[in-house]
Amino acid sequence: MKPSETLRKAIQRADMSRYALAQRAGLSESMLCRFVQGRAITSDTFDKLVGVLGLELVPKTRGRTRKEGK
Repeated sequence: MKPSETLRKAIQRADMSRYALAQRAGLSESMLCRFVQGRAITSDTFDKLVGVLGLELVPKTRGRTRKEGK
């Protein structure tokens, strides 16, 4: 699942209104609604929403990492 999809789902499950979420993130409610409906947002806006929702982004590793000497 893409990070934007994960964030959209977290917004939909949030225990606060979209208005309250937008206010806490310093965004307009209309901008938040447009994102939920599928529009793109900046990385700064993404980070604000992640912070307000208390989410943590963890890099996904692909495949195995090769140890030195092998």
